[in-house]
Amino acid sequence: MMGANIPPEKTTLVTTDEPSRRADVEEREDPRAPKVGRWFWVTTKDHDDVETRWLGCVVHVGSNYAELEDVGGSSTRVHEDEWDETCELEPNAKAVIAEHVRSHQIECNRLMSEVQAITRRLAVAPNRVLGAAPVPEAKALAVYGKAEDLGKYKKALSKAKEKELPELFAAIEAQNKMLGRWLKAELIPLKAEADAMRPAIDAIEDRIFSVELYAGLSEEVALVKDGEAAPAGEKIRLYQRRAYMDEECLARYEAGGMEFKDIEAFDAWLARPGNFTRLLPHPRCVVAFQVRRHDKERDWGGNLSEFIHMRDLKAADKATFLYMRNGEKLFRLSTAIDFDEKLFPDMDHKILQAGASGGKLYARVWSGSSRVENIISEDEYLEMVREYEEKKRKAETAPPEERWRYLGTYLDHYEPFTRESVHYDDIHEHIQGEIKKHNRLALVLQGLLDRSPVFHPHPPWSIWTGEGFEQALELLYDDSRALTAGDKPDFEAYRKRLNASLGVGSITVGQDDAWEIAEAEKESERRDRDWRHSKESYRPSRFRPYGNPGPGVLARVIRWSKTSGKATFEWDRERQKEAPDGSWDPVRCSFVCPSDALLNVTAYQLGDFRQFFEDPRTRAEYLQWAPLLLVAEEMHAGKRETPKPLPPPKKKHDPDGALRYRRRKRAKALVGKTVRLLHGITTTGGDYYDKGTLWRVTYSRGATLTIVQAEGGASVRGVEPSYLEVIDAADKPVSKEDL
Repeated sequence: MMGANIPPEKTTLVTTDEPSRRADVEEREDPRAPKVGRWFWVTTKDHDDVETRWLGCVVHVGSNYAELEDVGGSSTRVHEDEWDETCELEPNAKAVIAEHVRSHQIECNRLMSEVQAITRRLAVAPNRVLGAAPVPEAKALAVYGKAEDLGKYKKALSKAKEKELPELFAAIEAQNKMLGRWLKAELIPLKAEADAMRPAIDAIEDRIFSVELYAGLSEEVALVKDGEAAPAGEKIRLYQRRAYMDEECLARYEAGGMEFKDIEAFDAWLARPGNFTRLLPHPRCVVAFQVRRHDKERDWGGNLSEFIHMRDLKAADKATFLYMRNGEKLFRLSTAIDFDEKLFPDMDHKILQAGASGGKLYARVWSGSSRVENIISEDEYLEMVREYEEKKRKAETAPPEERWRYLGTYLDHYEPFTRESVHYDDIHEHIQGEIKKHNRLALVLQGLLDRSPVFHPHPPWSIWTGEGFEQALELLYDDSRALTAGDKPDFEAYRKRLNASLGVGSITVGQDDAWEIAEAEKESERRDRDWRHSKESYRPSRFRPYGNPGPGVLARVIRWSKTSGKATFEWDRERQKEAPDGSWDPVRCSFVCPSDALLNVTAYQLGDFRQFFEDPRTRAEYLQWAPLLLVAEEMHAGKRETPKPLPPPKKKHDPDGALRYRRRKRAKALVGKTVRLLHGITTTGGDYYDKGTLWRVTYSRGATLTIVQAEGGASVRGVEPSYLEVIDAADKPVSKEDL
């Protein structure tokens, strides 16, 4: 503790931490000692080793350091071993602050006087702040009667506008900024003293929260399943690993997984005998369940209220519940605690390991703040040092433009958990916070034992003591890292193996999702072009047009291209408007889908999904495979109807079809022929061409032709064959029979 076993002449820190720490510190009225609200001249060095001396106020005193803040709001920590060499008390800080305020005020007034002098010299009408009467423009120009004088006046005005006045105004702004800082300097001690009360308030809030947890004021217990209780002496087994509801039961897998509102359905699923004994195998045990591990994909539809509702649902999906088994009874407990992924630390946890072996701990502390992010052991830190040294050796032989790839490191951000570090208190507080989070679970359990019938009957256990803890609880550590040997199942390799036998008639799944995503892209492009939606931020991630059912969750491949690896699907949608012949028959649609979005259900075997479900590593990724494999499982188990082949589109009788065919054939026969106009024609652009002019037919479209004039090269489209007469090389007409 700071101040213990140090020479009398050495300055000691006056701490304001918890009583256990404050009791070890000898408080003395030493004027050199750091105390919240005192001002000191601080000497520090920058990156170039240049010394800077600045005035700082002590805003916090830790167990081995003091934090000082300057008038600009920047702060630095000074270790107790460096205090006497770095800091010098300023006994009359108010006078120093007042002198800085006065000097900046004087400088501001001097700069304003220069502005006034320039405006008077140029006869510019100043505002009232400058304290001068307005000068009429005619009078200002009368001073400069000659042309050369007017030229000089214009240059002087330009110089004042572009250089002199902007520089003066920038200097005034800088002085006002510094003046504001020094005027607010006297508020720094007041704010620091108020902040010093924050730990006491936090301690009170923490104590209130602990009482609430023990008394059950912030919890709710629901009976999920009733039955006989376990024997009185049966221990409570506490599982370390948190499970996830959606991954265990795969509920609503086709809709992105279950959510908070489906908890009662999960209760019913968990109460089934097979699930009950599999997930809670001991007569008395506790397992933590979170609704979801990953966020559910939701579409807010561009509606603000729906967006807010979606945000609330997302937060609810992260809620954690304790499911408690007592014999055949099952209870669900919800509490205000935000449980971590592990309810208690491993036996090889870095903190426990370091305590047993006497090794150091290192913490990553964010630069410029006191936030601790990560705790690592000394072995891990030394391994990082070795890796960095190896990178430096590689950088020496790498090309200059590639060296930056090897020199990045976070080593500078790690601080040792020793009293030599000015972040010792921050790391200690972080570690105590982690321990406190785990101990809160003990508060909940002791409260349940003392006041709730959840675990009745049981002996009068007190888990506050080591003996009581051993009698009441057994911690079941998470051995999931060693549960499965070898690599985890590769779903994409499995999909590729099944899709190798894809062909026409194969039944697949996945095309419906791919089609919705493709339709969403089309809808987004349509909204981009529509002025009513172009400025909106919302764009759908999935879209299903009205009256269009899509290819279906299960569908048959109509065409298959092995070269491109794409399958074509067809289906009928509703007709949105009457057909030209007056019918309302369905419209045939098609969609081309790449095989990497499909799964060949025809090649699937019953039970294939279990290889992914039973491995905890791929169970956590169930949204990748469950919507495909479970649909295939249900079809092969007879729970989903096998899609039938799509009937061919209905052919309609066209009474005028033969006539249109003959007209198209006649027009096509004229391509390449030389023709003469039988009638004068006028184009839509207003050009007129006389009867008898010569043309050549270049193209036919339906029953009309495109002709090009022999002289001049003009081109006309949409000409009826009845307007033309075919001629031969001798310029004689050719009969229709000869065509």
